[in-house]
Amino acid sequence: MPTFDTEVVLDLPAKRLWKALKDGNTLFPKIAPQVFASVDHVDGVEGEPGAVRRINFGPAAPAGSFVTEKFDSINYGEMTVSSFEVEGGHLREGFTSWESTMKLIPVGEDKVKVHFTFDYEGPGPVDASIAQAEEGSPQLFKALEAYLLSNQEYL
Repeated sequence: MPTFDTEVVLDLPAKRLWKALKDGNTLFPKIAPQVFASVDHVDGVEGEPGAVRRINFGPAAPAGSFVTEKFDSINYGEMTVSSFEVEGGHLREGFTSWESTMKLIPVGEDKVKVHFTFDYEGPGPVDASIAQAEEGSPQLFKALEAYLLSNQEYL
Protein backbone atom coordinates (compact mmCIF):
# COMPACT_ATOMS: atom_id res chain seq x y z
CA MET A 1 0.00 0.00 0.00
CA PRO A 2 1.50 3.40 -0.92
CA THR A 3 2.21 5.68 2.03
CA PHE A 4 3.40 9.20 2.81
CA ASP A 5 4.19 11.18 5.95
CA THR A 6 4.05 14.77 7.12
CA GLU A 7 4.66 16.40 10.47
CA VAL A 8 4.63 19.67 12.34
CA VAL A 9 6.24 20.82 15.60
CA LEU A 10 4.05 22.85 17.96
CA ASP A 11 4.91 25.00 20.97
CA LEU A 12 2.65 22.99 23.26
CA PRO A 13 3.21 20.19 25.75
CA ALA A 14 2.20 16.86 24.18
CA LYS A 15 -0.20 16.03 27.03
CA ARG A 16 -2.05 19.32 26.61
CA LEU A 17 -2.51 18.75 22.89
CA TRP A 18 -3.64 15.15 23.50
CA LYS A 19 -6.19 16.39 26.04
CA ALA A 20 -7.52 18.95 23.53
CA LEU A 21 -7.72 16.38 20.73
CA LYS A 22 -10.09 14.30 22.85
CA ASP A 23 -12.51 17.21 22.32
CA GLY A 24 -11.73 17.47 18.59
CA ASN A 25 -15.36 17.04 17.52
CA THR A 26 -16.09 20.40 19.15
CA LEU A 27 -12.73 22.13 18.72
CA PHE A 28 -12.08 21.67 15.00
CA PRO A 29 -15.31 23.35 13.79
CA LYS A 30 -14.61 26.16 16.29
CA ILE A 31 -11.03 26.87 15.14
CA ALA A 32 -11.48 26.14 11.42
CA PRO A 33 -15.15 26.72 10.45
CA GLN A 34 -14.21 27.25 6.81
CA VAL A 35 -12.92 23.65 6.75
CA PHE A 36 -15.25 21.91 9.22
CA ALA A 37 -18.97 22.67 9.35
CA SER A 38 -19.49 19.94 11.95
CA VAL A 39 -17.91 16.81 13.39
CA ASP A 40 -20.45 14.36 14.79
CA HIS A 41 -20.07 11.10 16.68
CA VAL A 42 -22.35 8.56 14.98
CA ASP A 43 -21.54 5.08 16.32
CA GLY A 44 -19.57 3.14 18.91
CA VAL A 45 -18.10 4.40 22.15
CA GLU A 46 -16.64 7.87 21.61
CA GLY A 47 -12.89 7.91 22.21
CA GLU A 48 -12.53 4.15 21.78
CA PRO A 49 -11.52 1.93 18.85
CA GLY A 50 -14.54 1.24 16.66
CA ALA A 51 -16.03 4.72 17.17
CA VAL A 52 -17.35 6.32 13.99
CA ARG A 53 -17.65 10.03 13.26
CA ARG A 54 -18.93 12.05 10.33
CA ILE A 55 -17.12 15.21 9.30
CA ASN A 56 -19.19 17.67 7.26
CA PHE A 57 -16.85 20.03 5.48
CA GLY A 58 -17.33 23.78 5.46
CA PRO A 59 -17.37 26.35 2.65
CA ALA A 60 -13.71 25.71 1.70
CA ALA A 61 -14.83 22.35 0.26
CA PRO A 62 -17.36 21.59 -2.49
CA ALA A 63 -20.98 21.74 -1.27
CA GLY A 64 -22.10 18.53 0.41
CA SER A 65 -18.57 17.23 1.02
CA PHE A 66 -18.18 14.92 3.99
CA VAL A 67 -16.20 11.94 5.24
CA THR A 68 -17.20 9.20 7.64
CA GLU A 69 -14.25 7.67 9.44
CA LYS A 70 -13.84 4.80 11.87
CA PHE A 71 -11.20 4.76 14.58
CA ASP A 72 -9.13 1.61 14.21
CA SER A 73 -6.88 2.07 17.23
CA ILE A 74 -6.37 4.61 19.99
CA ASN A 75 -3.35 4.25 22.27
CA TYR A 76 -3.60 6.70 25.14
CA GLY A 77 -0.15 5.86 26.53
CA GLU A 78 1.60 6.34 23.18
CA MET A 79 -0.71 9.22 22.14
CA THR A 80 -1.45 7.54 18.80
CA VAL A 81 -4.71 7.40 16.82
CA SER A 82 -5.40 5.44 13.61
CA SER A 83 -8.53 5.69 11.50
CA PHE A 84 -9.82 4.76 8.08
CA GLU A 85 -12.44 6.28 5.84
CA VAL A 86 -15.65 4.30 5.34
CA GLU A 87 -17.68 6.76 3.24
CA GLY A 88 -17.19 10.02 1.36
CA GLY A 89 -13.88 11.87 1.50
CA HIS A 90 -11.10 10.23 -0.47
CA LEU A 91 -13.30 7.22 -1.26
CA ARG A 92 -15.65 9.55 -3.12
CA GLU A 93 -12.65 10.76 -5.15
CA GLY A 94 -11.84 7.24 -6.38
CA PHE A 95 -9.55 5.80 -3.73
CA THR A 96 -10.47 2.31 -2.51
CA SER A 97 -8.77 2.83 0.85
CA TRP A 98 -7.53 5.84 2.83
CA GLU A 99 -6.07 5.35 6.31
CA SER A 100 -4.32 7.78 8.62
CA THR A 101 -2.27 7.54 11.79
CA MET A 102 -1.40 10.48 14.02
CA LYS A 103 1.26 10.21 16.71
CA LEU A 104 2.21 12.88 19.24
CA ILE A 105 5.91 12.82 20.08
CA PRO A 106 7.03 14.99 23.01
CA VAL A 107 9.99 17.26 22.24
CA GLY A 108 11.21 18.30 25.67
CA GLU A 109 8.70 19.68 28.15
CA ASP A 110 6.98 22.33 26.06
CA LYS A 111 6.92 21.12 22.44
CA VAL A 112 5.34 18.30 20.52
CA LYS A 113 5.94 16.82 17.09
CA VAL A 114 2.70 15.74 15.44
CA HIS A 115 3.55 13.00 12.94
CA PHE A 116 0.98 11.88 10.37
CA THR A 117 1.22 8.75 8.21
CA PHE A 118 -1.26 8.22 5.38
CA ASP A 119 -1.78 4.92 3.54
CA TYR A 120 -3.94 4.73 0.44
CA GLU A 121 -4.96 2.52 -2.47
CA GLY A 122 -6.85 3.11 -5.67
CA PRO A 123 -6.93 5.40 -8.67
CA GLY A 124 -7.86 8.64 -6.93
CA PRO A 125 -6.10 11.97 -7.55
CA VAL A 126 -2.89 10.97 -5.75
CA ASP A 127 -0.77 14.10 -6.24
CA ALA A 128 -3.54 16.52 -5.27
CA SER A 129 -4.58 14.42 -2.25
CA ILE A 130 -1.02 14.12 -0.98
CA ALA A 131 -0.43 17.86 -1.42
CA GLN A 132 -3.68 18.65 0.41
CA ALA A 133 -2.77 16.40 3.36
CA GLU A 134 0.85 17.59 3.50
CA GLU A 135 -0.25 21.23 3.58
CA GLY A 136 -3.60 21.01 5.33
CA SER A 137 -2.73 18.82 8.32
CA PRO A 138 0.10 21.07 9.60
CA GLN A 139 -1.98 24.22 8.93
CA LEU A 140 -4.89 22.82 10.91
CA PHE A 141 -2.66 21.92 13.84
CA LYS A 142 -0.96 25.34 13.75
CA ALA A 143 -4.46 26.85 14.05
CA LEU A 144 -5.15 24.56 17.01
CA GLU A 145 -1.82 25.62 18.55
CA ALA A 146 -2.74 29.31 18.18
CA TYR A 147 -6.12 28.68 19.79
CA LEU A 148 -4.64 26.81 22.73
CA LEU A 149 -1.88 29.37 23.29
CA SER A 150 -4.45 32.17 23.44
CA ASN A 151 -6.85 30.30 25.74
CA GLN A 152 -6.39 28.63 29.10
CA GLU A 153 -8.30 25.50 28.13
CA TYR A 154 -7.06 21.90 28.31
CA LEU A 155 -4.31 22.61 30.85
